[in-house]
Amino acid sequence: DFGGAYQAVQHLLELGHRYIFMVMGQLKKPGTTPNVPPSVADRYRGYTAAMSDSGYPPFPAIEMPIAYDQAAPDRKELPQWLSNLLARTPRPTALFCNIDYYAAHIISALTGLGYRVPDDISVVGFDDLDIAQMTHPQLTTVRINRSAMSQVAMQRLIARIEGDDSPPLTIHVGAKLIVRESAAPITG
Repeated sequence: DFGGAYQAVQHLLELGHRYIFMVMGQLKKPGTTPNVPPSVADRYRGYTAAMSDSGYPPFPAIEMPIAYDQAAPDRKELPQWLSNLLARTPRPTALFCNIDYYAAHIISALTGLGYRVPDDISVVGFDDLDIAQMTHPQLTTVRINRSAMSQVAMQRLIARIEGDDSPPLTIHVGAKLIVRESAAPITG
């Protein structure tokens, strides 16, 4: 998650983007503190590290106004939310979304507002889900190695069943940036 996010943001930086904002899902529930899954926290850490390592200040995470499983066309707040986001100073030139579903919803809403992706704004996702190839333009994203993750999880489970009582492990599997059409060099 950290390395994949780092790769995605580094790619956008190499394309000349400096105002890269990270879009996350709804993290806050009324009356509670934000509950951020470790994978999401690691993706944000990767974003901030890539920005900082390149000498650019990272921006606070932007919270998406809809849950990833809500249908974007039925959600009227998404276009208004995007209009407000793009009215910020500095104006984002690229959005890095912590999951492909958000990126797909954003591309659709941007198109509806008259923006051209990637000419007006670049969008990058994470997970390389099937939807990444169904968007227009096709989504640049990060592919995580689900097969390796599953294999390691099964090995650890079997070891536990067989009596391994060693402390919990943190095991990292690779991630790969998949460059498609939704990110381009900054113009102007």
